[in-house]
Amino acid sequence: ALMFVSGHIVPGSIKLGVVPQYPDAEIGSACTGGSWWYGYAGSCQQEGLECYSSEDLSRHAGKGAPGQCLVARQKVCLQTVPGDESSGGCRGNTVCRHFEYRTYSPYLLPHPETIHAADVVQHKKSYCIDTANAGD
Repeated sequence: ALMFVSGHIVPGSIKLGVVPQYPDAEIGSACTGGSWWYGYAGSCQQEGLECYSSEDLSRHAGKGAPGQCLVARQKVCLQTVPGDESSGGCRGNTVCRHFEYRTYSPYLLPHPETIHAADVVQHKKSYCIDTANAGD
C-alpha cells in the first residue's frame, strides 16, 4: 500500500480492495436543532450531517429542539451493510444508493472523439436520495 506525498510514496498508505470507511460515529447521535442560516446542522459537527427532528426524521429539528444527526439528502453516504440502502444513516424518506459514473475533462468538449482513457475518471460513490424525486 502506497501514498504519494510531496514527490514521495509512503509505504502502507494505500490498501487495495478495502472499502473506504468514513467517520460515522456521529450518525444517529442526539443533536440540538439549528437554523437555516447555518445549514440546519445544529449541533452536528460532521460535514454532510444535519439535525433532524426526533418526531419526524425527514424534517429538520427546530432551533433548540431535540433531534438526530443524519446524512442530508444528496450528500455522500456509506452503506454499512453493502447493498442495504437503509444502512447509510440517511435522513427519513431517503435511501443510501450506490452509483457508478464517469466524468470527463471539460476542456475536451465539444469534441468527444478526442477523449482518451487517461482523461476519464471512474467514480463509485453512494448518496442519500429521495426515490420519489426524479431529480435525485
